[in-house]
Amino acid sequence: MNKLFYPVYFIMKRETDSIFERISLLLLNYRLRCNMRIRRASIFTRISTSFPHSLMKYAGYLLPILTFSLHAHAAELAAKYDFESDAKWLPDWGAALGSKYLPATGWKTPFKVTLEKGESHSGDACLKMEILEPATGEKILHTNAFAVPAPTEGKKTHITVRFYIRTQGLSEKSLHLRGLEKDESGRTLKMLGDAKSLVAISPSSEWTEVRWEGALNEKTRKLMIMFAITSSDAPATLWLDDLSVEADPDPAQ
Repeated sequence: MNKLFYPVYFIMKRETDSIFERISLLLLNYRLRCNMRIRRASIFTRISTSFPHSLMKYAGYLLPILTFSLHAHAAELAAKYDFESDAKWLPDWGAALGSKYLPATGWKTPFKVTLEKGESHSGDACLKMEILEPATGEKILHTNAFAVPAPTEGKKTHITVRFYIRTQGLSEKSLHLRGLEKDESGRTLKMLGDAKSLVAISPSSEWTEVRWEGALNEKTRKLMIMFAITSSDAPATLWLDDLSVEADPDPAQ
């Protein structure tokens, strides 16, 4: 090669090498970007295909929970009696022997009602009803008449009664759960559940949870919970604690 062309040769070679380097870098960059797109698409495909499967897998567990969560807000606590801060004369609670009614703590014989410290289901206190001597006629202990919400139009308020109880000296099927439904003015409409016995409470020396659920009359605005002893067992005792009533004015169909 003529020496006169050496400078021109090296200049052209350098430019050519530079062009090839730029092309190589462009090709490498293009390949990297394509690979990233493929990897992203692969990840997206795996997520999009696995997500419905996972959702369907757990839908059977999630659906009841979601349904319950959406509906649970409708229920409200209509009454609660834990006897922790109640006055010892139990305001508004009543008791009866046959057709004779007195404030719960007004009875001295043949039974008496008191608050007892200790031996409770929870906290420090519970209600205690002692049968001191035999007597004819039902012995009834009842709450005050507390308010319950009006139902949504076309529905009936659903209630859940829950409490803990234990007994001593009472025979089988001698203790019963009852209730009275009242209108806005306090006039009695009917027996709760249209029954004189919602639950026949089995005698037990251990704290036992009792629960009852049912619907109220459309006109019911107040409710009274009752405990009836139908036997003449004496001496005998019942202890009551953590009584609550939940009301749902818009129950699910």
